[in-house]
Amino acid sequence: WLAACCAAQTTGEQTDALLFKFKSPDHRVRDVVLSPDGKLVAASYGFSDQGGVTIWSVLDHSIVTNLLTGTKEQAGVARIAFSVDGKQFAAATSDGDVILWTVGNWRSPKTILEHRGSPRDLSFSRTKLGFASDDVALLYDLQTSQVKVLAEKASPGESYKGISFTPDGKVVAICGRSETWLWDVASEKRLVSWENKSSAFFGRLSPDGTYLIAGGGSVFGKKSVKIWNVNEKKQLSELTEFRGGVF
Repeated sequence: WLAACCAAQTTGEQTDALLFKFKSPDHRVRDVVLSPDGKLVAASYGFSDQGGVTIWSVLDHSIVTNLLTGTKEQAGVARIAFSVDGKQFAAATSDGDVILWTVGNWRSPKTILEHRGSPRDLSFSRTKLGFASDDVALLYDLQTSQVKVLAEKASPGESYKGISFTPDGKVVAICGRSETWLWDVASEKRLVSWENKSSAFFGRLSPDGTYLIAGGGSVFGKKSVKIWNVNEKKQLSELTEFRGGVF
């Protein structure tokens, strides 16, 4: 089950919480996203045997569509994302393929990337789609279909856990296993890099692009979560007092 809770203000300080449940065809939910206008909620699910994507209407909780059912790509959809304007929807499969739909025209998907490694993150700017996997971090141009690889696996232990954009799309943040970078999208030059003290499991910019949070840690290894100020390119804080794994 997927649950969404919204609070409604009533009289005085009393608040009523209304809980909606969306039944997924598969209990192994991998990712959940809302469309920018809040009208659609999507979930991806499954692993190596089967899976797919379901999209619901938030208003009446009905299923809008089920994607990839009965296709080879249905076997485990790891990451999903809506475009900034809500007109496109992308899904990254466990095989490292990325499929793109026009929202509302669900019958004509386009495979834009193939076999790019086990997906870790998927993120849109207004003109590009960022993809991060165990093998590569790259940008796909939505207008020209060109692919620009920003980082590629050079050692067995390297992987790329997060990719996200500032609101203007001019800067992209990439979180690697051992290092985190900020890139200038236009010049394709690295602006700054920070070393990760632990094996990172995630990394993402705040919605306003001001902060970057990245880090994580295994159950028995070192755990560290850092917060940086993107504009000033400096570290603000580090959290380390975790008793369990941070994924």
